[in-house]
Amino acid sequence: MAFSALTVTATPKENTSQGNPQEMDKFITELMGKMTLHEKIGQLNLPVTGNIVTGQAKSSDVAGKIRNGEVGGLFNLKQTYRNRCTIAAANGPLSLSVPIIKPDTPKCPTKDIRISDHGNWRHLHWNALISAYNMSPFFEYYEEEFAPFYEKKFDFLFDFNEELRRLVCRLLDLQPNIVYTETYIPEVANDFREIIRPKHEGEDPDFIPQPYYQVFRDKFGFLPNLSIVDLLFNMGPEGILILRDSVRHS
Repeated sequence: MAFSALTVTATPKENTSQGNPQEMDKFITELMGKMTLHEKIGQLNLPVTGNIVTGQAKSSDVAGKIRNGEVGGLFNLKQTYRNRCTIAAANGPLSLSVPIIKPDTPKCPTKDIRISDHGNWRHLHWNALISAYNMSPFFEYYEEEFAPFYEKKFDFLFDFNEELRRLVCRLLDLQPNIVYTETYIPEVANDFREIIRPKHEGEDPDFIPQPYYQVFRDKFGFLPNLSIVDLLFNMGPEGILILRDSVRHS
């Protein structure tokens, strides 16, 4: 299942309109006939969101306006891997997003971003992981390590991400030197904050993903740049070797 920022769905009792332009026109006409003038005008309101991210949109007033027919949709939703990852599911790449509560200020520190309980996401994410990786070689081996992240309630996204990072580094036997900042630093060396993000993947000439076994590789071919859990569940402790071989030394 995919998680979109804001979803407005109208489902007829029978899907007879699919592939039939006349039936589709009839369905749309009937649907428009049920809408008030206020709702029809609202569908013309398509605001550009600037720097609002998908998780924030779920918990903002925009979501309520869409439900009330006052907004037709949103453009330029900023997506970030701070609250999102992509896994390889039976139907192809699947994006999983942790919903967050819109901060009170535009420049809210990362440590103060709160996780929302919107949409029962923990249950949905864990079921998606089970469905995608239950047949992978190492899922059963690591299952108990990752399950608590979808059972325990984390208030802050930073805490959730940090515990996940520590777990992944331990499982891959990595000892990175982590340095935290007290304030936002606009420019740093090797800055990938705005390069590595959904739908706008930047190129890293020093990292060339090396193919490895994936459950659905025969169906979709090798899918690079997925969540680190894809590497762990499929390759186990050998995942560190794949990462090592993917680094290009200048």
